[in-house]
Amino acid sequence: MENLSGKMKGRLVVFLLGQTGMSLSSLESLKYKPVKSSPNYPDVIPSQWSITSFKSAILGLEIGIHVKAYQPDILVFEASVQIEDLLSDSVLDLKKDLIAEGQKILNQYNCNMDFCEEYSVYCVSEYKGDPKVFVTTFGDKIVSHLKNERLPLDKEELNSTLSYHLKYARGDMAIVDWDGAFLFDPNGLFEENIELFQTANLQLLRYRTLDKYARSLS
Repeated sequence: MENLSGKMKGRLVVFLLGQTGMSLSSLESLKYKPVKSSPNYPDVIPSQWSITSFKSAILGLEIGIHVKAYQPDILVFEASVQIEDLLSDSVLDLKKDLIAEGQKILNQYNCNMDFCEEYSVYCVSEYKGDPKVFVTTFGDKIVSHLKNERLPLDKEELNSTLSYHLKYARGDMAIVDWDGAFLFDPNGLFEENIELFQTANLQLLRYRTLDKYARSLS
């Protein structure tokens, strides 16, 4: 395995989804966002629409921010940043700041913050070999970052979390947890998977909204 050292360089993507009370169709900037690599399942995968993109600076790092939408009423805040060491404890502080920035922007679009989903994706690329070596070497740190936990975790918790991994090709791997995921792809092809995670969180948000509505009727 090449590029295996005491650090794990890569990209962190943090996104939040919130339900807005405003009419998204009234936004002049709203544009359909095609994803070339995504399979054409128009009745299954909902379309994303782009609202705005811009750069920001948090903790001295350049952050790419994209605000998107699922019509008719769901906003997506997505922040992306290149990081020299994804497993550094400072990344947990950065995630908090990115989430706070996302909450502020969703508030600007009149989102109900009682119904907000957040998720973090750690993207690791530019390596050779089987990424399982990363799990063997950095498994405890990977789980701690997925759980947003600084305390040492029990071995049973570590093994349970790391057991939920998926592999398609020999050189890729995904470790998926409730609040985040680690994606390993030597070619850096992450966008389609990130959008699938956003779609999954969209469905979760929809179910939570329907559950609240059903409870109000009972």
